[in-house]
Amino acid sequence: MARRDITPLGITALALLEELGESYPYEMYQVLLKRSADRVVKLSTGTLYHTIDRLAERGLVRPICTERHGNRPERTAYEITPEGIEALRNRVTDLLAHPPEEYPVFPVVVGEIHHLSPDAAVNLLERRAKQLQAAREPLMERLDGAHRRGVARRFLLGADYMLSQLDANLAWTHNLIHDITSGALDWDTLNTPTAAVAQNAAVAPGRDTTGQNPSALSEDNQ
Repeated sequence: MARRDITPLGITALALLEELGESYPYEMYQVLLKRSADRVVKLSTGTLYHTIDRLAERGLVRPICTERHGNRPERTAYEITPEGIEALRNRVTDLLAHPPEEYPVFPVVVGEIHHLSPDAAVNLLERRAKQLQAAREPLMERLDGAHRRGVARRFLLGADYMLSQLDANLAWTHNLIHDITSGALDWDTLNTPTAAVAQNAAVAPGRDTTGQNPSALSEDNQ
């Protein structure tokens, strides 16, 4: 598998196998859930099994044993190969040095939130704050649980980064709500026609609101 073909979940799976030495995909899934990896990558048992199969096809992981207990389906344990370790190092290096451009939609819509009334904007921002808080609580609980189990912090940096982002977004949202409700953000003035006319006049004195020169119009009418 070319290093640029390794998905974020592939990186996560390779890294976990290198850490554990060997594991069954379902056990890997449980470990990743405990570490809140589902907050960082799209994680399900199906996507993880598919990712492991693809990594095995490319020789980056290999099956080491298959077992069955009673009537339960067979399960296969995997380990990372030397090629997988090299591919993991290369992919992490590449993405840290050249992170891909991301285009989140929230900065776009919050940049245009002034098109709404202040009350509507505040209601929506309060709803977002509740969503951020709801996402923060289980993440914090999982991190606390991992720390209590003695999981080294280096294995939790992804979740720790997500938590710091949630905290920053939550603080920013609360600050914006305060600025709107307190009047610190001059919301109404920004949207009044008078302000728009004044701004145009300041930028282009001697022109009317259509951008034409009034004196030129007078000469044309003579």
